[in-house]
Amino acid sequence: MTLTYKNYWDLFRRTKWFLTLFPIACLLAAVFVSMYVVKPVYVAESSLLIYKANQTPGREQIDLDAVQTNTALAPTYAALITDPFILDKVVARLPNMGLKTEKLQKQILVSAGERSQIITISYKAYSFDNAKQIINTVATVFKDEIQSVVGIDNIQILYTANIPNSDSVIRPNVVTNAIIAVILGVIISSVAVLIREAVRDTYHSEEAIAVELNVAVLGTIRQIKRKEFRKKQPVEEKIKRRVSEVPKVEAF
Repeated sequence: MTLTYKNYWDLFRRTKWFLTLFPIACLLAAVFVSMYVVKPVYVAESSLLIYKANQTPGREQIDLDAVQTNTALAPTYAALITDPFILDKVVARLPNMGLKTEKLQKQILVSAGERSQIITISYKAYSFDNAKQIINTVATVFKDEIQSVVGIDNIQILYTANIPNSDSVIRPNVVTNAIIAVILGVIISSVAVLIREAVRDTYHSEEAIAVELNVAVLGTIRQIKRKEFRKKQPVEEKIKRRVSEVPKVEAF
């Protein structure tokens, strides 16, 4: 059956329940899977500050040249954090976690802002406690070992991972998954309805018959609703009862 623009409204009216309920079912399924089936992934973060102040009695005097030097050191320090020299010691301090240096190098994310003295390190895991323990150990080891590498102790830990919050769970994102599920539900249901209507040979109006078959409609049979059919049932039963009550005449 060929679809025209005039048929789309009638098609939507006839399939509105399917077009509505299918996206809702997809939404509920996505929320259920995201909350109870998919294992959540947590991220733990720690921040380091490259900082060295010239101490004077009663106050700190900050050298602008030192600030610029520390800012220039940030990319180098960021690269050193994932160096085996540091990560080997992290693995040694956490023997019960079964860590490997090569795996840690791929899983630890280090970022240093442009013209910033702050370095942020993060680690993802299925357990926030494990992620917290690993990332805090990385920060501590780096602070302890950097002096033996560059000869100066200019690292301060600004922030350590402690308590998980709403930002700690990065996957699954229930809201994003729900929106995607609704969009996919609308697309799939719409395509399914259009394909079903295009391949079926049923006509739902006399206008469609006249257009598709190019013939004149001589008459139509009115559609009887279920309510009307139920109302007429008692009358039909009465007629059948009366017919059954008519005396039968036998011929010999």
